[in-house]
Amino acid sequence: MEKEGERKSRLCRVVSSLDLCLLIRIIEEMNDRQRQLLGIVVEEYVKSAEPISSGFLAAAYSLGVSPATIRNDLAVLLDQGYLKKNYFSSGNVPTNQAYRFFVNEMFDDSYEKKTRSEQHIPHFRSIDEIARFMSDRSRLLSVVMNEDMDMAVDGINYLFAQPDFSSLEMMHDLACFVDALMDMRQELFTVLADEDETIFIGEENPLFSREHDLSWLVSSCDSFHNKRLAMFLVGPTRMPYERNATLLYGIRKYLSK
Repeated sequence: MEKEGERKSRLCRVVSSLDLCLLIRIIEEMNDRQRQLLGIVVEEYVKSAEPISSGFLAAAYSLGVSPATIRNDLAVLLDQGYLKKNYFSSGNVPTNQAYRFFVNEMFDDSYEKKTRSEQHIPHFRSIDEIARFMSDRSRLLSVVMNEDMDMAVDGINYLFAQPDFSSLEMMHDLACFVDALMDMRQELFTVLADEDETIFIGEENPLFSREHDLSWLVSSCDSFHNKRLAMFLVGPTRMPYERNATLLYGIRKYLSK
């Protein structure tokens, strides 16, 4: 017959095991919830360019938790570097780390399936037409160049119209950036033309590491009029990455036929 002490010891081990399973499940749920919350903040900020408050999230979404829990989760994401505040009492703004997190998730096994959907791509006669199509569809700055260093730039007006660059200082910096593009054709093609599909967020770009507020979507194709082609979409880090990556993939796929 099992002694009382042995029975209590066995029960403690069972309870400890249950507690551990419960703790693991809670941690996983918290991670999932925080990931969901971060995804909502990123999505809403991309649409509105306005900081996202915990009050807005509690009112607009049925998250199944209290407003206090939402505030606590946002504080965790803030501490982890996924969110920032422009000033102490403001709402939450995604950081480049947050955008990178979701871009990495985007390039999983399902990305190829999602980008396989057919897009209506017109017949292009020149790199100018490619650049114009890219900028009109994305509402971003587009750059297309070939191995002869012929360059087409379109959508500068879209870049200057972004609320992210509304200050005079930022507009001046953008103007200098666009000028620099024209002067760096060789470097652009040499460094970036071999990228099939790459996204540089903020300081990740090897040529423009000081441009923390700009993201680049980079692609290339082996032959357009028998010349290698490099294509870039440039815009604020606050952008719908999946939609723009799908656009660029569709153009590359069409040109590679």
